[in-house]
Amino acid sequence: RSNRQLVILLVTQSIGMIARNIYFVGLPLFVLERTGSALSMSISLLLGFIPFTIAGPFAGSIVDRFSRRDLLFIGNALYGAFLFVLPFTHAAWLIYVIAFTASVSGVIIATATSALMPELVDITQLAKASSVYSFLRSVNFLVSALSAYFLIRALGKADIFYLCAALLFVCGLGCLALRRDRPERAAAADADVEGRRSSGFMETLRIIWSDRHMRGLTLMHIMFMPIFGAVEVFLPVFCEHRLGQAAYYTLISASLGAGLALGSLV
Repeated sequence: RSNRQLVILLVTQSIGMIARNIYFVGLPLFVLERTGSALSMSISLLLGFIPFTIAGPFAGSIVDRFSRRDLLFIGNALYGAFLFVLPFTHAAWLIYVIAFTASVSGVIIATATSALMPELVDITQLAKASSVYSFLRSVNFLVSALSAYFLIRALGKADIFYLCAALLFVCGLGCLALRRDRPERAAAADADVEGRRSSGFMETLRIIWSDRHMRGLTLMHIMFMPIFGAVEVFLPVFCEHRLGQAAYYTLISASLGAGLALGSLV
């Protein structure tokens, strides 16, 4: 409570996470309604998860070049713009493009948030702050999955994205209340060590290859995301086949959120 900047970060990102989670829950049902194809539904979800697997380990090279606060604002604004356009689309390929590009914005948001937190919290409190963020993320997943079922029934499978877009715009504007941080690249130049650093993708690969802890974390990330993504991709198909209604998958997905919340508490 005493760290106002951390409170702003957690509150704004909670709003954004609720919007993004509702979008992920509503996307397959929207695609199924527009295309009538369970395959298209799965493809759209798959394309939504691919950026987290491929771009996740390398997004840091982008985040280092710009202010994390500015990236949070831009990332949420772009994400909201993509979701605002989504209800107007009918072609499957265009939905795929929006699903992919929106998730790229999500990767930047997640990386910028993780990179900004150590600048707002003393190192002795970083583990506790990170656990609070993980708990909020899991609870938001649980709440979003549960509420999405009822919101979709009330607003419809397309109009729900207008609500998500509005929440993301609010999240982005709220991020402007954060103190503007300096990009790591500028800080390194001031310290006269910029010449020792490579840039971008190759530097990321070098760090991962040279440190066994980073290799382990990267391997864990690359293995986990496709598995988690596969569960989310096949849940709607499973529910439609076994329960007779794909929309029930939102309630089952909420149980995943409950498990994640419990795990983050532990």
